[in-house]
Amino acid sequence: MSLFSSFQMTIPAIVQALIAETDLDLSTPKTASAPSSFHAQGAFPVQALFVGVKGLGALPPFLQAPDLGRLCELASAASFGLRDQTLLDTTVRDTSEIKASSITLSGWDAVWPDIEASVQQAMGLQGVSLQAHLHNALIYGPGQFFKMHQDTEKMPGMVLTLVLVWPCAHLGGHLVLHQGDDVHRFQSEHLHTEQIQWCAFYADCHHEVRPVQQGHRMVLTFNVVLRPDSTQAKTAHSPALLAALQQHFDEQDGASSKQRLVVYLDHEYSQKGLSWGLLKGHDRTHAQALRSAADALGLRVYLALAEIHEMWTADLSDVDYRRPHKRQAEPERDELIEHSTTLDHWVDTNNVVQKMGHLQVRDPDIVSLRETDEDDLVNSEYEGYMGNYGETLDYWYRRAAVVLWPQASELLQQFDLDADKALQALVALAGQPAQAAKVLSTVQAVKARLLRFQSEDPQRFTDQCQIAASLSDPQLALDLLETASPWVFGVGHAGGLAVLVKAHGQKFCDKLLSRWLQKHDLERQVKSVLSEWTHSYGDTTLREHLLGLPKLIEALQQTGLDPAWTERFAQARGQLWQQLEAQWITLMPHARDTAWPWRSQFAAELIQTGLLLPSTPLAADVVRQLNEGLGTHSLVVLSPLLIEWDKAAHAVAGWSTLRERVKQALDLSLAKALPEVGDWSMVVPVMRCQCADCRQVMTFLKNHDSANVLLAMAEARRKHILEEFGQSGLRLAMEVLRQGSPHKLRITKPANLREKAAQQRVQHEQWRAALG
Repeated sequence: MSLFSSFQMTIPAIVQALIAETDLDLSTPKTASAPSSFHAQGAFPVQALFVGVKGLGALPPFLQAPDLGRLCELASAASFGLRDQTLLDTTVRDTSEIKASSITLSGWDAVWPDIEASVQQAMGLQGVSLQAHLHNALIYGPGQFFKMHQDTEKMPGMVLTLVLVWPCAHLGGHLVLHQGDDVHRFQSEHLHTEQIQWCAFYADCHHEVRPVQQGHRMVLTFNVVLRPDSTQAKTAHSPALLAALQQHFDEQDGASSKQRLVVYLDHEYSQKGLSWGLLKGHDRTHAQALRSAADALGLRVYLALAEIHEMWTADLSDVDYRRPHKRQAEPERDELIEHSTTLDHWVDTNNVVQKMGHLQVRDPDIVSLRETDEDDLVNSEYEGYMGNYGETLDYWYRRAAVVLWPQASELLQQFDLDADKALQALVALAGQPAQAAKVLSTVQAVKARLLRFQSEDPQRFTDQCQIAASLSDPQLALDLLETASPWVFGVGHAGGLAVLVKAHGQKFCDKLLSRWLQKHDLERQVKSVLSEWTHSYGDTTLREHLLGLPKLIEALQQTGLDPAWTERFAQARGQLWQQLEAQWITLMPHARDTAWPWRSQFAAELIQTGLLLPSTPLAADVVRQLNEGLGTHSLVVLSPLLIEWDKAAHAVAGWSTLRERVKQALDLSLAKALPEVGDWSMVVPVMRCQCADCRQVMTFLKNHDSANVLLAMAEARRKHILEEFGQSGLRLAMEVLRQGSPHKLRITKPANLREKAAQQRVQHEQWRAALG
């Protein structure tokens, strides 16, 4: 039994009202009727029904040994269904089967109406038209049985299983039905009778056929379905239920609350079998009463399936620790760690399945007339050691439910079910001035959810801007947009900003930009960019968003924003670039080299942006930073930038100086002769670490005569060298030789140093020629 059930017995007024509904007759609510059951049984004369079997002919009124022998010859071993599989296992089901295609019936149309009426009366299905379809004939011989199981839904709309026992001498073979704690035993054993006994039960009931002790037991089984032309009877609700529901939903303001009610049903339903017309027993009464009351109160009503998950600590007190791999007993649940209830598979009042997503519900919103127990268990899992939790047991239960919430809160519910769909609905409302009050109350209720939408997506940002533009409360509009990051803005974000400045004015946008720059400060962005060059990311990265600034500035200039806003925005990007330039030295040389193309493009775009905004010092600041912060080696890699922007940026302060410095750096590079054969000297970048071991390696790298070196070092020192120079981009071969004490580290320079130098010279010659 699930201890989670103790949380479900809530809201006593609703529980009491539903229990009272059970005593109301469906056709005349004021008339008391007998409580409905999960089964029904009866009998009728055997002469009323003719049964013919292909290969045998008509069944006699009482089966004798010769006919039984022939039937057994015509039958085959019966299989059974397990989830999506069909299995043949005589340890689970040991019986013989004759398919319906080999059986003919006569007189059934006269027999069925009486059975149907008895079933309707006993099982709470008054007014529900049913059809019975022959499934097969089963023959149980001595010792044969069918272990506890549930029938699968073999036909659309199947609600019941019907079993007819043909007169045949046998002992044992009882059909035992289980529904929760209720157990019913259908005993058909006899030596001689002139009646066919029958038993009908809901298809979700767990049931078993006990072993036949003597003789043979032959049955006909039928799948009972809802008649296609059956109409759904209306059920009145009691004043008590109406009052209880009204009290529940009046506890909070319906227009701004996500209050909801989940009423568990007693029977089990699959996705195929969950519909209003297929509800069973008390479930039908309760669901129809809830629908009637919901109509009166203006509530939305759905059927849904609930998955209840529990995680428990495992009690291992019965485990023999002397033989840990051989447990004496299964672990048992001890303390509940956590539990959750999630709804899915939604069915509306027209029996149409709705794609509404998954919804987590709280314990106080759940009503149950019975405890969640082992009959509802669909899976369990034992997990070994889980850190703080130790060893755990997980259980998953499945229940069907009626779900209700106020129509006024439909949009709020959607934010928990499908946030993207709900956002679009809210955007549509925001475009209707008459709905301004509803948009305001909705944003107040779901602001936390709206803040989760990522500003990297231009459409999502524009959606939020449109919602903020419709709000009469500017402070709430600011709060709604404060999590957006200006560092990820691209051309697509300009449309949203245009909506804001038109709706709330320039001062609002000034405050918003200040909030953004304060919340997403420079220091945090610098760390993010540097970490992206240290670690690999599969998704879009901040460094990619930072590019494309000139086109973004051109788009911002068309939004109606004050030019000072756009200049401030651009200058923030320039400040980020400057702080980044001061921090590249903290990275490994290889990461710095890999970042050069991006750094150059970022610098070029800032210069181009400065040309678009001539009243700002942006372009001059970038050029000054390049002049002051880069050494000879670094200046060389700026050649492509100089070549591309030489004409456009020639008037920028410091540009001509930068141009001359780059030319001088190229001249110095070209003045160096190519390494001779046997010259192993390498150009060594500035290393992050300047410890004695690292300086020793750098001295070796600059040495003309040595292609490799052998360094005797303790493990910690070797590891340090491997980390520092392994990521340097110098393509060194490093190997630990486990010889002597301490072990030795062998470092070997690349064999193609001269070829690489020749390739670099050709590139530098091309750049120098382009710069004139």
